[in-house]
Amino acid sequence: MAVQIVVDQMGWGEHVSRRLMNRISGASPDLIIVGAVATVSLQAIGTHFVPLLLLAGTGTVWSLAVILLLAPRVSPTYWFERAAGDFGQSMGVAVTGLLLMRVADHPNRSGALESFGYKQVLFEPVVGGGLFTGSSVALSAAFGPEPILLLTLFLTFFWMVFGLVAFGKESRANRRAEGQSIRDRG
Repeated sequence: MAVQIVVDQMGWGEHVSRRLMNRISGASPDLIIVGAVATVSLQAIGTHFVPLLLLAGTGTVWSLAVILLLAPRVSPTYWFERAAGDFGQSMGVAVTGLLLMRVADHPNRSGALESFGYKQVLFEPVVGGGLFTGSSVALSAAFGPEPILLLTLFLTFFWMVFGLVAFGKESRANRRAEGQSIRDRG
């Protein structure tokens, strides 16, 4: 964003190739994924296979519950298209979320891609490989895993309740209005 601002302010916009920028931004996630996979220790996976399965299973169940139970209640419109991005990100990386959003809403009528991008500006520096993610091991070592688990559970439920209270009524009103509109047409 800073580079874009500088380029725009300096009037160098015509010298920047959008096509090249798209190619670079498309290749970057691939390089990150290759680097991440290359650093995985197969011996560590074999040693900790049961805990890995438990974590993967719990994460999958949680992600499915959030997309199927919470997303329709929090997102007032286009809940599935918006939730597809978060589901994909929770199951892998942000690129997976972007891919699922493109599949769910190829022409981007919902505006989910823009919403996802705006969310990432706040999400990534904190938990998406950012400050909390980077310090979680040190925090667990300093305070123990149980207090950190309780903290994250508290924050999770706080934001869930906030989302349901702040956006739930609007979402229910929109669904009722859409249902009424369909009945009126039918």
